[in-house]
Amino acid sequence: MHRSYLMRRPNDEDDSYDYGEQDLVRAKPIDARFSRNLGPTFTGGKDFVRASEHSQKQFYGSQMVVGGESQKHNEEFGEGTSKEADGKSSRPMTHDERNKISASILKAELRGDSERVKKLKRKLEEGIVENEKGGNGKDEEGEGRERRREVLLLSMDKRSGVVMPAKGPQKNRNEPSEKRRIGTVDEEFGKHMELSQMVAEEKTTTAEQQIAMFNRSAKVCSDSKTDDDWVVDDNMMSHPKKRRHEEKEIVRKKRNMVEEHKLVEHTLDSCSKCINSKLFDKHSIVAYGLKTYLSVVNWDGLSPEHCYIAPMAHCASLVQMDEDVYEEMKLWMKGLVAMWREEKGEDGEEDGMDCVFVETAINIREQQHMSIECIPLPKELGELAPIYFKKAIMESEKEWSNNQKLIDLAKTSKANVRGTIPKGFPYFTVNFGLQPGFAHVVEDERKFPSNFAQEIIGGMLDLPHNHWRKPKKQSFDQIMERRNKLKEKWTKYDWTEIVRRELNGEGETD
Repeated sequence: MHRSYLMRRPNDEDDSYDYGEQDLVRAKPIDARFSRNLGPTFTGGKDFVRASEHSQKQFYGSQMVVGGESQKHNEEFGEGTSKEADGKSSRPMTHDERNKISASILKAELRGDSERVKKLKRKLEEGIVENEKGGNGKDEEGEGRERRREVLLLSMDKRSGVVMPAKGPQKNRNEPSEKRRIGTVDEEFGKHMELSQMVAEEKTTTAEQQIAMFNRSAKVCSDSKTDDDWVVDDNMMSHPKKRRHEEKEIVRKKRNMVEEHKLVEHTLDSCSKCINSKLFDKHSIVAYGLKTYLSVVNWDGLSPEHCYIAPMAHCASLVQMDEDVYEEMKLWMKGLVAMWREEKGEDGEEDGMDCVFVETAINIREQQHMSIECIPLPKELGELAPIYFKKAIMESEKEWSNNQKLIDLAKTSKANVRGTIPKGFPYFTVNFGLQPGFAHVVEDERKFPSNFAQEIIGGMLDLPHNHWRKPKKQSFDQIMERRNKLKEKWTKYDWTEIVRRELNGEGETD
């Protein structure tokens, strides 16, 4: 430890302040359990005298203390920081910062950058860095502490897929901080959630959480060392056990919140279909809508015009999607059906093509980005597609199932999967052009393949298995070639340009 300027010349302003002033610190009361063993001399505690706060700041504020153990002391009395004329504050370097600069010097020497070496050595000799927040003696990383980053914990509803800020466990506001009343009806029921909060928790609670709650309750009952005639509730009302149980519950909820936040971050960062993701292939985009987009697949595909429709925001399935986003996706499907219907054959005649729209929503817990695959088919195969899919769905998974194996969407009230399958259920759905098709509730996700539709269509088209089984990503030039061809055909049916002109007021010229 190095200290400088311990003695200083008194200023004129010092005459107005008495440096002999002292503060009297009263003794804190001692618990009766310990005071009776201390004797009459120390029963009431001992008062002591210390220098005034102004004197301590004047003494410690004019010196620089460098050392890990004294860092907390420096922060308390403003020690180790200085404020320059431009308002920026500085502080001594930490051990980690010195190591980083030394590593940078070594890298610069290996590159032969002599100017940077001199600059870094000069900075290392000075041993002072500027705070990023200037004037408060603390920078973003903190002095002598590990770097910390404050983040807003997020939680994702497994049923609806909605991402919201996580709400941590809260203590009862009406209950005194150091007092507990146990056994009264008002105390036990007053500190619980309101009815609206209980309804919200019930809607967002998963089956795994309910099973875990039941197991904890069973464990508490099994730990009670009483016979069957004893009222278990009275045993659970004991003060020590109840307090330990509440503390463990708070720790468990905080740990689950952090784990869920990490899962949400990992899901969003590793998503290849989110617009803002680093893994997103922007060169494969054919057209942008207001909340959705049309893109070609980045593998060989089952057809040169094999594409998909996906929402810009992260969403796990069609049933979890907002209504306005779903209506926009229907516009894409109408345009694609019209485009392929006017497809001309090799002889120049308008033979037309059919298409199927497929969605496979499995692994809902992982909240993967949903998409509707759009696959064009020759007209003769398009007429046989419902027969192929119906037979494959009836033979999928096991023979006996808890849910209806094949759901004919044409016979449902809304004629789509949104009004048929509840949120949170894994499912598979296929539509044949603009006509409603079939839906299937997946009961065993391990036995249901993610490329279920690709296998069926690949067999119909008599394609080799590498077109749908472990497909390889195409190169940039190959994707751009397929994208440009589809975009050229799509220009005639591009509804997004009409919407943009209407939003800009260009459509009101007539």
